[in-house]
Amino acid sequence: MPLLARTVALLVALLAVGGLTTSAADDAADVDPRTVVRLTPAQAAALAARGGELVLPALAILPADVAQALAAHSGPLLDLGGLHALSAAAAEKLARHQGRLRLGGLRRLTADVARPLARTEGLLELPGLESLAPDVAGLLAQRLSFGLSLGVTSLSPEVAAALATATNDLSLPAVATLTPATAAALARHAGGTLRLDGLTTLEAAVAAALAGHGGFALDLPGLKVLAPEAARGLTGLRGQLRLTGLESLSAATADELAAHGGVLWLALPALPADTAAALARHRGDLQLSLKTLDSVPLAAKLAGQESPGLASVATLSAAAARELARRAADLDLSGVRRLPADVARELSACRVGIDLRGLESRAATDAAALGAARAFLDGRILAAADTETRAALLARDTLTFDYRRLATLTPEVARAIAARERTLDLAGITSFDFPQALEVAEVLARFGGALALPNLKAISANALSALIRKEDVELPFVETLEILPEPDGSPGEDIIIPSGFAERQERRRNR
Repeated sequence: MPLLARTVALLVALLAVGGLTTSAADDAADVDPRTVVRLTPAQAAALAARGGELVLPALAILPADVAQALAAHSGPLLDLGGLHALSAAAAEKLARHQGRLRLGGLRRLTADVARPLARTEGLLELPGLESLAPDVAGLLAQRLSFGLSLGVTSLSPEVAAALATATNDLSLPAVATLTPATAAALARHAGGTLRLDGLTTLEAAVAAALAGHGGFALDLPGLKVLAPEAARGLTGLRGQLRLTGLESLSAATADELAAHGGVLWLALPALPADTAAALARHRGDLQLSLKTLDSVPLAAKLAGQESPGLASVATLSAAAARELARRAADLDLSGVRRLPADVARELSACRVGIDLRGLESRAATDAAALGAARAFLDGRILAAADTETRAALLARDTLTFDYRRLATLTPEVARAIAARERTLDLAGITSFDFPQALEVAEVLARFGGALALPNLKAISANALSALIRKEDVELPFVETLEILPEPDGSPGEDIIIPSGFAERQERRRNR
């Protein structure tokens, strides 16, 4: 090969491995995070400064100076999944990272690498770990901040005992089986939450051992079924019990769980009557994520809790509503879409606030049946109502409306709500491109209270001119708005910014 050709080839090779840099190579704009294999410190620093999640799945080499640059990343996640080896020197630099750190390519970990990694300030995830020695487990458990997630598939009692010394959350998502001895060792964990995603079945002896857990919560999201015998073993748990993966729950199992005194989490959309009745006898609070609530004893139980967890309920029976109406604190039923007349009548007896912002816009007549109940409704229900129903709803001082999801307005609706409210937050309106937009803008400009359109992006010149004449209107910076053609095709008027409006925008700009 001629000398010139060999020289060019060498330069190309050096550039490819990062042995030679140019200003272009150091520019992060020239680096694809998804494919980059090696970085210079300057490139790493530029990537770290981008913010957001930084995922480098192909990065295979991490010198200490590059690790130091990446450690400055302040986004929600730094993922170095391409690394299959990590030096102690690089780990020392990464230890300065403050945030979630995922090292999915590491299969084994030595003590000299584990020691500095334990000092990182954020969730540390090592999902690729295949084995873990007790001394290394003990070093990782010494973390003083946030949690630890390890991908090991099996645990000895010795390793489990070392991990149990962790003072924060401990997650072992790949452990599929536990012996009673290993479970008992893990149960010594007294930190935050012990999470075991990989357990899909639970023997009674293992359940009884895990019930000795002294931390905040025992989370078993991988369990699909739970036998009564295993449930009986879990009832000695003092903290929260999370069984959100269960696909069904028998009355016999629910009856055993009733003896548990902590918070019980389930995620079953509906419950048979006998199961619901058994859960109503649960000694601790319930968080159920129900879609349907038709059990009277369960409704009474939930109504008496400080946090009833009813925001997921979409369908409610009249009998259950009667129990909820006796609640002494505010009630979140924001998942309910329709209110049959009998349910609305029962809720009308409620003397606390009811969040019903999930009611469909066509449910205006349902809301009208609420009587004197203090309810919080979505303002879109007014836009869809007929004139008579809208007037009846607005006349009730027990009703509060949230207008932030209104995307359009008619002059009639704008006049109706402007006559009632003292302030208006119309965060859902992004463009005045709907019919009669100019008339709506003129109605809003005459509104006597403070008006906010914080997410406005497009508006005609005439509509904008009307709005900015209002003294207490909040709009995005005028120069960011797209000026739309006038609906009638006429040329828009020149936009003259009033001095007061200009001063308010300037004050916001200088904050």
